[in-house]
Amino acid sequence: MRNQTPKNTNNLQLQDLVSIFRKSDIGLGLVIAILLSVTVFSHKGKVKLTEHARQTAQTNQVLLELKATMSQLQEAESGMNSYLLAEDPAFLEQYSSKIKNMDVHLKNLSELFAESESEEQQKLISKLNSLIKEKLSQLDGIVSLRQSKSYTKERLEPLITQGAYIMEDIRKVTTQIETQERSMLEEHVLDAESAASRSHNTIVLACFLAFTFLVASRLVVTRSIEERKRAENELRKMSTALEHAVEGIARVDARGNYFNVNKTYAKMLGYNTEELERKNWLTHIVPADQKKVASAHQGIIINGKQEIEIVAQKKDGTQCYLRMTMILTHDDNHQFGGHYCFIKNISNEKREQQELINAKKVALEASLAKSEFLANMSHEIRTPMNGVIGMAGLLSSTELNPKQKQYAETIRVSAEALLTLINDILDFSKIESRKMVFETIDFDLRSVISDTEKMLNHSAKTKGIGIRIDISPEVPPYLRGDPGKIRQILVNLLGNAVKFTRQGEVSLLVTRQQQINNNVELRIEVHDSGIGLSIDAQNRLFQPFTQADTSTTRKFGGTGLGLAICKRLVEMMHGEIGVQSEETKGSVFWFTMQLENGNKPVIESQPVAQSLTDREKATMNLLVVEDNLVNQRVVLEMIEQIGLKAEAVGNGFEALKAISEKNYNLILMDCQMPGMDGYEATRKIRKDEFGTARHVPIVAVTADVTSGDRKKCYEAGMDDYITKPIEFERLALTIEKWLRHSSNKTVVNTASPIETEQPAQVTQNSAPVIIDWNILKRLEKFQRPGAPNMIHELTQLYFETAPPYLKKIRKAVLTNNAEALAAEAHALKSSSSNLGIIQVSDLCRKL
Repeated sequence: MRNQTPKNTNNLQLQDLVSIFRKSDIGLGLVIAILLSVTVFSHKGKVKLTEHARQTAQTNQVLLELKATMSQLQEAESGMNSYLLAEDPAFLEQYSSKIKNMDVHLKNLSELFAESESEEQQKLISKLNSLIKEKLSQLDGIVSLRQSKSYTKERLEPLITQGAYIMEDIRKVTTQIETQERSMLEEHVLDAESAASRSHNTIVLACFLAFTFLVASRLVVTRSIEERKRAENELRKMSTALEHAVEGIARVDARGNYFNVNKTYAKMLGYNTEELERKNWLTHIVPADQKKVASAHQGIIINGKQEIEIVAQKKDGTQCYLRMTMILTHDDNHQFGGHYCFIKNISNEKREQQELINAKKVALEASLAKSEFLANMSHEIRTPMNGVIGMAGLLSSTELNPKQKQYAETIRVSAEALLTLINDILDFSKIESRKMVFETIDFDLRSVISDTEKMLNHSAKTKGIGIRIDISPEVPPYLRGDPGKIRQILVNLLGNAVKFTRQGEVSLLVTRQQQINNNVELRIEVHDSGIGLSIDAQNRLFQPFTQADTSTTRKFGGTGLGLAICKRLVEMMHGEIGVQSEETKGSVFWFTMQLENGNKPVIESQPVAQSLTDREKATMNLLVVEDNLVNQRVVLEMIEQIGLKAEAVGNGFEALKAISEKNYNLILMDCQMPGMDGYEATRKIRKDEFGTARHVPIVAVTADVTSGDRKKCYEAGMDDYITKPIEFERLALTIEKWLRHSSNKTVVNTASPIETEQPAQVTQNSAPVIIDWNILKRLEKFQRPGAPNMIHELTQLYFETAPPYLKKIRKAVLTNNAEALAAEAHALKSSSSNLGIIQVSDLCRKL
């Protein structure tokens, strides 16, 4: 408003002078006199403007020097703090360089204030110099203390606290100086604007005295007024549109106060526009988000625009979610002039997101419950199946007449068929819950196919069907992947081909599709001359719980899951599966898979335990821990047939009691039992053995096929495991193996209870193996005549490379870097294992 007053005054003076010139003949002389006066006045104004410009430049230089001084001081303190944290002398260089620069800035400030007429400013700059020197002295004291031998954190804390107080005083003094300088700067700017305005008005007044330009000026003014009216009209329309915009729009000035607010903005916060104007824009942000908003506000100064999501508090106390966009604005001098603030209510979006999160959480909980249910179902179903199959086997081994043997065999075959169906359901569940784990090992594909053929050869011969295998010479002899999953697919496809073929033959063809670098794509086809499939049946074939028609299940059996499982397994190996078939003319099932070229698999030679003598068996005591009475009976009967003695208890508590009263040579431990399960019982047994000369072998008997059973058993401290249903041959070999290992010689267990979670490899006298010399002997076979000693070179290389791995392992532990720990431990484990350094390899595997 103050800029408009001189303009109106000048217009009045112009009208008076024009009237005088119209009425007087001395107009020309008066014009000349006025022009001379204008020249003199303009010169004085120019001198004053020059002085104002010099003072403004000096004030700006003071502000810049203050900012640079504070920046150097803060960076020096940051360098000192970094040195304290990292103990790296490199940070002292940063600290020293910043301290040197401080002297330059302090000198510049002193020179700038040397001519100042303000005593208060002189006092403030003197105080600032004193405080900064005190702060530098305090920083030097901290560095000296840290480098001294008497350094302690307790002695350091008072210095840091003192430094914080000094820094706070420095900021206060700096703020006072800046405030006074900015106040002087505003006065200079106002004076300069006033002088410029007067000079300008005087020049305009002189120009308008020229009578010859009066008409032209009037026309120009008239046209400008019309254009201004049009612009004001357009601006009024635009203002109306912004006022009723869907988004809330507000203008915030440089001090953070609302300058202009549209109705939508005010309505979102529950106010009217008058209530918000001149209020601080952070008032409505919840305290938890104010720091985030302040950080974003700093960001718009750099980037010009920032968008964040915040929680705002409305007038009635309720809260809402807003998406806020801030856009930087400048004033007429291109300085920071505040920002525009656009807001949009996203409470509904946030509510929908939360509902999705809750739904995902519920689904995850349901999935976990499903997995737990399947694990329990696996145990509960396979446990009685173990009894049925085991008892049927035991019954078949007794003296029976032909009809009784037929009945027993029927029971066994039916139970095994039921177990196959259960395994299909559980496999499918593991795939659905993404818990199917794939191995990556070297294997011989021809051996896998040969094993599969042997499994199905009996069924094929019974039906008079031949199985022909044709493997292309281009197929690499050794591959890298999961042979178990490939065998599962082959058993399913070949088994179906044999099952649905009445006569003729079944053939399996293996070809190489392509090979890129180390990756190989294979195509495997299974041809049969069976019943064939219609087009509709082919479209439904690989869907779960689906078969060609409803009569298939009644005639041939099955769950309809086999091919669905095959499809999922093939896809997880980055391949495809399909079928080509015609009714009554047989089918061709095919699948492709991506594998890597492999090496010849190393088959570790397992020492075959010598048969125990009757005298040795008579001295052996076994303990069976099993809550299911049928399974107890099955295992006890099998152990009796081996010629050994065993006792049975029903849970972990009873097992601990039995062990405390009697020494056992071997424990067969069921994993899931009421009260105390097998895992907890094993951990307690291993804890009691700690520091003693006892280590009784514990073999887990588990029906859990949906989780990492082997890992879980070893982590609990078990030595081995067998799965239900228990096979007599597997049980006999396992018992004989561990009875031989647990001979009369024992070793004191010096490992901690944690370290015994997974036992190290043991020899026949139960002593922990440090070096397996058999591995080194196998390496000696590769020694070339006349070449340097290979074992010596490998050993030397190992002792050169192992220390860096150990150093990296320690660093990973100290920095809580699990990924680095796994990688470095894996690398050291591999090299240790290759040289037969078993104990180191075992420790690395645990890490």
